[in-house]
Order: sequence, then structure tokens, then C-alpha cells
Amino acid sequence: MTFLVLVAMALSLFALVVENGAAIAKCQDVYDLTYSQRQFCRVNRELLPIIEKAEASAMRECQFLFKSNRWNCSGFGVLRSSYTKEVATAETAFQLALMSAVLAKNIAQACKEGSTSLCSCGRTATLPTGAGQWYFASCSENIGFGQEVSRRFLDEAEHDRGLGLRQLSRLQDLAVGRAVLAQLAAAMGPQCRCQGLSGACSIRTCRTMTPPLGAMGQQLLSRYGQACRVTLEPAGPHTHTLALRPACGGSIATDTLIYSDSSPNYCLPDLTRGSYGTRGRRCDRRAPPTHPESCSSLCCGRGFQLVQTTAAYHCGCRFENFQIKCDECQSTVTLSVCR
Repeated sequence: MTFLVLVAMALSLFALVVENGAAIAKCQDVYDLTYSQRQFCRVNRELLPIIEKAEASAMRECQFLFKSNRWNCSGFGVLRSSYTKEVATAETAFQLALMSAVLAKNIAQACKEGSTSLCSCGRTATLPTGAGQWYFASCSENIGFGQEVSRRFLDEAEHDRGLGLRQLSRLQDLAVGRAVLAQLAAAMGPQCRCQGLSGACSIRTCRTMTPPLGAMGQQLLSRYGQACRVTLEPAGPHTHTLALRPACGGSIATDTLIYSDSSPNYCLPDLTRGSYGTRGRRCDRRAPPTHPESCSSLCCGRGFQLVQTTAAYHCGCRFENFQIKCDECQSTVTLSVCR
């Protein structure tokens, strides 16, 4: 073994030690984690980058879906300190469900891609399809392992905080997110590719895939609109057992987003409840008053002001030397901004 090979191995080992040390430091000191989450993070520290990316992806999707609302997904946070850990509003119900689904999805994909040594490909059943065609298992996204990581990392935090009304509500919302992932994946079915001579498709190589992020977001957005407020009451006469009671009537379905705290109107800043207010937000002065993006709705009756700004855009585009080339032009744009 040459000297250069030994040096390369030493540098690789040193980099691994530094990386593991940084991950442990994040688990212990940087992030606002509960005891169970810190333990999970230390043991499974190679999953931390995947969890970080899942949080970022969930936050972007949430901000996209609510960009026109008074609440525009402000205060989203799972790893760092956030108001979302202290309350159980309809908005936090949506956030938790989305984070739970996205984390399970990202872990499942990491298993397939070999990004972590903690799991392998998911299983796809080998079944006949008739007429000599067969499904053969390929490397599927490991949805089962993804759901297990999501459950252990997110649900255990609620158990650490004590199982009160808020925690019971939040646990159901986390479960709803994972259920939506599984339901959409089942509806998609296995994704297959034909193999065989002359396009005969004598063999189909299939694998299970997780649904697109946008599909999960839209499904959860629909459930957010039907979220049900709950209270904690005695389960029956002569008993000390408590049970969740829906304020929306009927019984609580397991696929329903639930919450226990009323939401602020998000018009004025109230950081303890996750409201940053709408002052300075862009609005649409031409939209109907009932539209969430209208100045009437978004500005909460405070009115708006017109602000002129300069925007750059491509102009004079042309085809030169097999490439499209454009000039950059500027125009003055008038924006409506909430007072």
C-alpha cells in the first residue's frame, strides 16, 4: 500500500469523524429536540441531512400552497425552536401532517438511492399479469421504512411532551400525513417498464414509488379545509378515562386533521401564536373582496398603498449560433402593499 493511498484513507476517515461530530453537535446543541429525538439523532445521525432536507421541502410546499393567504406558513419548524411545538391549531395540523408525509417520502427515496446504510430497497411483489407477462420486483422506494422513521422521530417528540389534548391532536395529524402518503402510493400502483425483444413486453420490471410532493400537498390542503376542532372530555359516566370529542359533530375519522386551539386571524403580529401579521404583504387590488389575495381580505381592512418598483425581464430574444439569446430590459411596476 503506497503512502498516497494511506494519506487518502486517513483524510477520508478524518472527514467522516468531522461529519459525525458535526451531526452529533446539531443533535445535542443546535436543534431544539426532545430527549427521544436527540437519542434517535445520535444513533441514526446519517439520517439527519435527510430530515433537514425534508423540513426544507415541506416548508417550501407549505409556503407555495398558502402564499395568497393571511397565514402564509409562517413559523414552520420541526428541528428548531418554533411556536408550532406549543400549539395545536388548524394550521399546525396541516404543517405536521405535511412534514410527516414528506419525511417518510424522503427517507423512502434515500433507501432506494442508497443514500443511507440503514435501509435497503423496498419490496415489490412478483405477480403474473397473464399472457406470459410477469411483474418482477425492482428496487422500490422503501415506504415502510420511511413511515417508521417519520413515526419514531416525530411522534416520540409528542410523547416526550406529555399526552395532553394538544399532543393527542398532533399525533393524529402526524398519522394523517403518513396515511395520505400510503394512500396515494397505493392509488398510483407499481410503476413498470417493459422488457423483451421487439417490444413484446414479455417481462415487466416494476417498482413502488412515492407520490409527488405536490399531490400530497393538495390532498392535505383539502383536509385542512375540513379540519375539526376537538376537546378532551370523560369517555363515559363513572370513569376517569378521557377521550377526544369533536366539536364539528359526529365521530372523528382517523383520516381527519384535528386541532384543539383556535387560530388567530393572522392580521396583526402575535409571535406566540405564529402570526407575523400582513403589514407589508403584496395584495391584489383588482381581486374580488372575498378572494384571499385581495387587498380587502389580506390587509384586514387597514387599506393598502401603491409602491413603484423596477422589475427586470428578458426582451429582444433571438436565435443566434444555435442558441437563444435575450437582452435584459427593465420596466416600472406598481405594486399594492398592505398598510
